[in-house]
Amino acid sequence: MVQQLVQRTISQIEGTGLRIGILVPRYKLPIINILIQNTYEVLIQMGVAPEDIHIVCVPAFYELSGVVTSMLARDTYDAIICFSSASRTTPSYTIQNSPAQGFQWVALYNDVPVVFGMPGNQTSDYEQSLARIEHATRCAHTAIRMAHAVRRGKAN
Repeated sequence: MVQQLVQRTISQIEGTGLRIGILVPRYKLPIINILIQNTYEVLIQMGVAPEDIHIVCVPAFYELSGVVTSMLARDTYDAIICFSSASRTTPSYTIQNSPAQGFQWVALYNDVPVVFGMPGNQTSDYEQSLARIEHATRCAHTAIRMAHAVRRGKAN
């Protein structure tokens, strides 16, 4: 019963008419490519037009928040999804919280949702692949839902 309710709620997500930006660093490309591909596919399935999905690559992780700001200054987006991938040697708290806090400020200042996605480090290759696909799907759904919430807030 609960799973049917969740599936019905997910199937009601509608992305038609939304413009979504996807921002990624150019490192760990095998991981990043899986995230981009799956996010793109989910956004298309949810009704976002291919021409309304913009993928931007930056050289390094620390340039993400600056480029998000530039993207929002130059173009109109309903939501932006930023992906990164932590290394095994980097403390996860630092990596996950610093950009996330920066993206929260960018989102608040520009009134555009910014979803920051960083899949965790799983132990097996199979677990990693599944986690990345699931993570990309969650980020796409979250971006669409948040974009609609902001639109509703602006309309009221």
